[in-house]
Amino acid sequence: MNKIFLINQDLNDFTDIVLEEKFREKNPVYGKVNYYPIFASRLPFFKNILLEEAIDAQNRVIPFFNFIRMSWIPVLCVLDYSDDTHFKQEIIKHIKHHWTANEIDNFKTYIQSRTEWLLLF
Repeated sequence: MNKIFLINQDLNDFTDIVLEEKFREKNPVYGKVNYYPIFASRLPFFKNILLEEAIDAQNRVIPFFNFIRMSWIPVLCVLDYSDDTHFKQEIIKHIKHHWTANEIDNFKTYIQSRTEWLLLF
């Protein structure tokens, strides 16, 4: 199945340390969204950042597109790029603990065509 967010090859050339430094800048080059797929593909180094970003209070209210929230993007990228089934289950458990029931339902509606992801809930 096609990836939802593609990896930015310019960013992908950076080391993990440089990538994290750039991400933590006030206005990260290429925007935060472009970092998440790389972070998800380079676990476990970026595990904590992905978990933090998924439940960040501001990310939960900032719209990314239409009804999609910024907090969804790290989760979608983990589901899309990570081969670590344990971490996929961990991030789902993490958001279920922090997101509202409505947020979870909206997210599940968005991923309804990806049955393998829905099974994680």
